[in-house]
Amino acid sequence: MGALRAGGVGCISTAANVNPKAIAELAAHWRESNADERQAGLDQVRGIFAKYQMIAGMKTAAAHYTNDPE
Repeated sequence: MGALRAGGVGCISTAANVNPKAIAELAAHWRESNADERQAGLDQVRGIFAKYQMIAGMKTAAAHYTNDPE
């Protein structure tokens, strides 16, 4: 959200693969009063994956929740 506040218009985000709705909602509503709270929730999810090898963990989670091991 800091990038949006600084005038940014996008980002490259691995976390968007596992949490797209929440990220899109924040991007659409980043000027609202609860934006910092929304960002904190996104940071919490990302922090869980950051404890492990992030990309592999996100791919594993995506495969599990989409029931697609490939």
